[in-house]
Amino acid sequence: MLSVRWIEVDRLVEREAFIKSIDTRVVKDFVAALIRELKQNVSCTLSQESLQGLLQNRTTQYRLAGGRTYKLADRTGQQDDGTWVFQNCQFAADGSPTTDQDSGWVFNHQLGEEERIPSPKIASQNPKALRDLVSACQGFFNLEILPLAWFVCGYSVATMQRQSVMQAEGNFPQIALFGDPGGGKTTASQVATSLTGMHKFVISRYSESMVYETVKSLGGLPLLLDDPVKKGIKKDTREAIDNFLWAMFNGTTRKVRGNEQTPHSNVIVTTNVSLGEDNQALESRLIKLHFPVKPPNSKGYPALKKAMDGASGGLSELLAIAYDPEAVKDIEARLLEHLPHAHARISSSLALITFFTQRFVDTAGIVFDAFAYCVSHLCPTANDFESDKDSLQDFLEKLEIMKSQGSVGEWNCTPVVSGGKAYRAVYLAEVWGEFDRKFSPNYSRQSLQQLVEGRGGQSATQKFVATKLEWIDYERAIAEHERNTGDDFGSCVLPPCRPKKSAPRKCLLIPESEITSFLGTVPESLPQELTFNEVTHKLPLEATCETQAETTLQPKVAKVTQVTEETASLIRKGAKVEIAATGKTGLVVELEDSFATIKLDTPIQSSGLGQRLTECSLAEIRALPANSNVFEVGDRIRHDSQSWDVDKVRSDGTLDLGHATLLKATSANPAEVELVELGVAV
Repeated sequence: MLSVRWIEVDRLVEREAFIKSIDTRVVKDFVAALIRELKQNVSCTLSQESLQGLLQNRTTQYRLAGGRTYKLADRTGQQDDGTWVFQNCQFAADGSPTTDQDSGWVFNHQLGEEERIPSPKIASQNPKALRDLVSACQGFFNLEILPLAWFVCGYSVATMQRQSVMQAEGNFPQIALFGDPGGGKTTASQVATSLTGMHKFVISRYSESMVYETVKSLGGLPLLLDDPVKKGIKKDTREAIDNFLWAMFNGTTRKVRGNEQTPHSNVIVTTNVSLGEDNQALESRLIKLHFPVKPPNSKGYPALKKAMDGASGGLSELLAIAYDPEAVKDIEARLLEHLPHAHARISSSLALITFFTQRFVDTAGIVFDAFAYCVSHLCPTANDFESDKDSLQDFLEKLEIMKSQGSVGEWNCTPVVSGGKAYRAVYLAEVWGEFDRKFSPNYSRQSLQQLVEGRGGQSATQKFVATKLEWIDYERAIAEHERNTGDDFGSCVLPPCRPKKSAPRKCLLIPESEITSFLGTVPESLPQELTFNEVTHKLPLEATCETQAETTLQPKVAKVTQVTEETASLIRKGAKVEIAATGKTGLVVELEDSFATIKLDTPIQSSGLGQRLTECSLAEIRALPANSNVFEVGDRIRHDSQSWDVDKVRSDGTLDLGHATLLKATSANPAEVELVELGVAV
């Protein structure tokens, strides 16, 4: 810093000028710096050697006269040694007023003038400033919004102690206010930032470089980022905001072309939508406050605006509120029992803001129990956000969305049984690309596989429906069939055949128990295994249908709740079984994955229909002694597009089908038969 004197007309003018050391090396740079600082034209006839000699001479004289070396503040607000430096005043770390002569710090006005960094002017310290502010808030905000406003102010006070918190904990939570327009989010944030004179500095358009440079040049002064997620915003921009907030939690330094941008402050974000819903890493690092739309008293805004302008007059009192790690940990321990479904980081973050909110209201003279409000209002909301979800749970939730959008189906996601245990087989080679494109997860395919394997899953090869088109055609055919038949089980129209699983693919097997424990039940929207080959029966002559035809009954498939290895080994194709729920007995004519199709010994009567099929999960049936009489006269055996009538059942197990003969394959598995003439296995 140089003291420059010159004669202007008939008077001596003296002004201080901040000249960087680098600008004293070349005469041209030195003159340019003087012009910038003095804001008027300057001419210089000194040579480089003369300039260096002059500067050295003046520096020596200054030091011999007892002059001291000052440090130029590289940010507005708190410096590394705890001193608070503003353009019109300074405070010691404990909030007591100080001066540049005592602190050794000089405010850098170039931050505001050249680099466009907010440089608030602090109001004269006034013991009534905080009380005037809270009184104005009470006259403006709805009673339901007031506690939320106190918590945002508490976060602002916590930000003043960010340096201490980061040194002790290594991280600092971010806060996001969300809700429909008109809820008071922005006004509450401005009230909070007015405590440091920052209420007039608002960023509403997100730019990563600008925001990083701003929080780098602010020390402990909260910055309002107002509604950066606007309608029509690009996905990349929203992801950039999420990544910025995630990085701010740990104080991550951004490096751009040699410029290191290390955050020294935090942002208060207001949005109409909730942030972090698609980013689990961010969700657990955010304090999310929902502002319902409760109309304020607009007549009270002029008084509130005036109170905000003078609120920084209470800064000295607020800076005296020190971070107490033991008190915060005590609050965290008490909050844990109220946050059973939230991530562990949430309890720590809420404890921090609750501690400083209580200190703020106590200093401002308000009777308010911050802990009780946190338990009754903030904890339930934090539990609902499911911030404790891991990568697998997030993947399963998104898989449901993809199923509803038609990106997932039997061709790449299907239930299977392997080793007597139920799994969901996911063809990751196909599913992951679409999943990554839609949701941009913060975990990799490899990490997901490792997590699944740690939960009892495995990689394996399973059969899927060959193509998406084949499955879509089947679903369309089923929909058309249901439109034509409705719930009329007496209809003579056969339903379409379900596509067979014919394409073997290497896949990831996710235990059904993981899906059930997270979603509560096996989701209906995920693919279910229904029927395979169909066995139908002729209608009796007394049936209500005018002509003789065949039909099938398609009851709903029961959910697989448990399949043991013992059950899976007993229930095989051709086995005699009993359905536990109904006591009905029959033969397993089809068996695949988790479900068995059973031919009943006694008919299910409905609208005069004869013997029919039903379907059950393996967990609902038990094996009985085998029966060699698999088919009866009158059965119609249907496979793919071909069907045959059983005209006669011979004593040796041979079936007459009119134009062909069906031979029994083995006595141990009488339901496995082979069509000799056509060579088709049924």
